[in-house]
Amino acid sequence: MEKKADRRVMRTREAIKEAFFRLMEEKPVEKISIRELCDLANINRTSFYDHYLDFPDFLESMEKEFAQSMLAQYDELFSRADDAEETMRKYLHLIRHSRETKLLFSRLGSQSAQKIFEVTLKERTIPAWVQSGRIMPEQAEYLFRYIVSGGFAVIQQWYESGFAQPEEEIVALMTKVITRGIYAFLRDDV
Repeated sequence: MEKKADRRVMRTREAIKEAFFRLMEEKPVEKISIRELCDLANINRTSFYDHYLDFPDFLESMEKEFAQSMLAQYDELFSRADDAEETMRKYLHLIRHSRETKLLFSRLGSQSAQKIFEVTLKERTIPAWVQSGRIMPEQAEYLFRYIVSGGFAVIQQWYESGFAQPEEEIVALMTKVITRGIYAFLRDDV
C-alpha cells in the first residue's frame, strides 16, 4: 500500500512541476498563482498544500532539486580539471538549456541554489586544490569564493540579457578570467 501512495505522491509532484514549467513559458514566475498551477496540474489546492507549505516553499524545493541535479553531474562536468575551457563549455551549455534556469535567476528565485552549489563544490574543490600543493589552505577559501561568486554573477548577467552573447563568447570570457585573471584583458603580455 505504501508503494502505491509513494507513486501517487511522485505523480502529483511531477504534475505540479510540469504545470509550473508550462506556465513559466507563458509568464514570469512572480505572476504564477497557486490556483492556475493547480488547475493546469489537474489537482485541487488541498493537494498542493499537502506537498508544499506555500508558493515560496514550492520554489525553494524546485531550486534545491535543480541544484542537486546539477551537482549530480559534477563529476562528468569537472572530470577534466586540466581543460578549463571544455569544463566551462559543458557547464554553460547545461545551464543555458535547462528549463530550471529561468526559476533560478527569476526575481522570486532565492539564493538557496547558489548556496547548495557553493557548499558542495567547496567540499569537492578546495581539498583537491590544497592537495595539489599549489594553493595554501588559507588562500583556497578566498579564491574559491571569488571564482564562484564571479561566475554566478556572469551567468546571471548572461541570463538577464536573454543569452544575447553567444555561448562560446561567454565560455571564452569565463575561461580567460579563471585561468589568467583580469589582466588577460587589460595587458597584452599576459
